[in-house]
Amino acid sequence: MSIPLNMKSAIIKYSFSAAAVGVPGAFAAHADVPVLVGLWSHMILNLATKADCKMDLASAAKIAAGIAAGVSAMIVGVKAANSYFAYTGVGTPFAVAANATANGAATWMVGRSISELLLEKEMDDIAHKALEKIAFMVK
Repeated sequence: MSIPLNMKSAIIKYSFSAAAVGVPGAFAAHADVPVLVGLWSHMILNLATKADCKMDLASAAKIAAGIAAGVSAMIVGVKAANSYFAYTGVGTPFAVAANATANGAATWMVGRSISELLLEKEMDDIAHKALEKIAFMVK
């Protein structure tokens, strides 16, 4: 399924915003995670609006928080490694780049997955795709 250009543009915008948050987030472990969840909430609401799906911000926030909880092991590992490199001073540039990249890539994956789910019209297809997306993210 092809994602419309207006949805792709929104995903890119939020991915770059998440990457920018990752720069200071490299120095304070997990400090950027609440900001990521907030960004994801607004991105999900924006994508839902573009896909003509009725959703409020509270629902989008629950979805974003659920996704963050689901991929928390990955997030914790990346943030712990980045903080270690940033605090030692040896790998500070690496830590900043890795954290920004991880934030941007995770946001891009969430945006693409949510867009594909929002564009599906059959409930069986939505459930199937949701399971595929979850399985891919937790591999």
